[in-house]
Amino acid sequence: MKHLFIVNPTAGKGIGHEDLIEKIMDAASALKADVNVYTTKELYDGYYYTKDFLSKLPRGSSLRIYSCGGDGSLNEVMNAMTEFSTTHTLFLGCVPTGTGNDFVRNFQNVDFTNIENQIQATTKKVDLIGFKYSDGKEEVFRRCINMFNIGFDCDVVYRTSILKKYPLLHGSMAYLMGILFTLIKKKGTNLDVEFDHGTNYKGTLLMASIGNGGYCGGGLKGLPKARIDDGIMDVSLVKNIPRRAFISLFPHYSKGTHLDRPGIEEIVNYKQCKSLVIRPLGGSLMLCSDGEIFETGTIEFSVEPLALDFIVPTSHVK
Repeated sequence: MKHLFIVNPTAGKGIGHEDLIEKIMDAASALKADVNVYTTKELYDGYYYTKDFLSKLPRGSSLRIYSCGGDGSLNEVMNAMTEFSTTHTLFLGCVPTGTGNDFVRNFQNVDFTNIENQIQATTKKVDLIGFKYSDGKEEVFRRCINMFNIGFDCDVVYRTSILKKYPLLHGSMAYLMGILFTLIKKKGTNLDVEFDHGTNYKGTLLMASIGNGGYCGGGLKGLPKARIDDGIMDVSLVKNIPRRAFISLFPHYSKGTHLDRPGIEEIVNYKQCKSLVIRPLGGSLMLCSDGEIFETGTIEFSVEPLALDFIVPTSHVK
C-alpha cells in the first residue's frame, strides 16, 4: 500500500510543519512503509497536486492520502480523490494541524496525531454532501465533508481567517473574537429553504448550518444530532434574533445543548433530510464549505451515503 502525506505549511500559523515531516519520515522508516510527502505551495495546491498524482497512477491502484492541515486542506484533498473513486481504491486520512480541525472532532477519543498509528489504521465509511451551484460562468459540482455555513456563521469564518493571523489568536479564541466582531455588525440573510420532504422556510435568518458533521469554529457543536454515517444531513436555521437573545443562547449552542432549551423551536428550526435547495431572496449569498468561502445563487445539496473510506487511527471505531 502506498501512502501520500500532503502537508499544508501555513495551517495553524504554519508552526511545526518541518517537525511533522520529520515524524512522517521516521514512521515510514520504522514501518518500512512506501511513503511520499508533498508540501503545498499555495491555495488549492492540495487539490491540484492530488489530482495530478492520482492521474499518473495505473487504474486499480490503492493509495492512502493523508491531509496534514485544517478542514480546508482536508476538503481540497477529498474533492480531488472523489474524482477517481471509480478507477482507484482510495482512503482519506487527516493529521489535524489547522485552526479548527472540526471534522475529526466527530470521532471521540481518537488520536489523529500519531503517524505510525495513522499508517497502520483501520478505516470507516463516512457520508459526504454533494452540492451544485453556479460560479457565474458555469454550473459547478463539489463535495463537503463536514459543514456548510451561511449568514452570521459564514461572516464569522471570514473574520476569523483574518484574526487568526495575529499573535495569540488561534483556534477557538480567534473564532470567539470573530463572533464578537460580527455581532457588532449583525445582519440577517433572506433565504428560501426547501427540504426534500416538501416543507419550506422562507424569510430572514441570522444563520443557516448544513452538516454532515456536528462541529464548527474549533469545537462549537452547532448540529448536535449530526452523525457522519447516517445517510442524512442536519440543517439548523436560526432566526434573526436580537443580540441579547443570541448572547444568552450562545453558551448552550457551543456545547450542543441548545435544542433542549425551553422555547427553542421559536428560535431554531432544526431538521434532517437527504436533499435540500437554498435560494437567496434577492441578490446572491455567501457560502462557507469546510472553511472555504465563495459567492453564489441557488444551491442544491444532496447526501452521498458512505461515499468515502476515512482512516481512523485506532482499533476501536465509534
